[in-house]
Amino acid sequence: MAAYTNASLIVRDDYDFNDGLFSGYDAQARSYDKTSWHYALDEQGYAQHDTTLQHPRCVWNLLKQHVSRYTPEVVSSLCGTSQSDFLHVCRLLAETSASDRTANFLYALGWTQHSVGGYRIFVPWR
Repeated sequence: MAAYTNASLIVRDDYDFNDGLFSGYDAQARSYDKTSWHYALDEQGYAQHDTTLQHPRCVWNLLKQHVSRYTPEVVSSLCGTSQSDFLHVCRLLAETSASDRTANFLYALGWTQHSVGGYRIFVPWR
């Protein structure tokens, strides 16, 4: 996994997520300065990484920390799906974590149109 994703890359120390907002949020402008989201760089200007995935600020550990809040109860209350259906999907996805299986998520234009309408696709987000 670490060889084919950004999971081992280390994120800067000033990146944070609190109260539902990522670091760099400007409430008045209602936008983000994403500078703190960048990777920590070494002396040569390359992104630092930890192939053991033990560093607390590597992408893998930050992701695990971020999604840990989404318990079956929280997912059910946010999405309206039953906890049993959510756990069923989790089990199915977990079964694809094998050398002879894989899962794939595709993003399609139809999802965007369904959630925000076709109009929003052509108007830049502010």
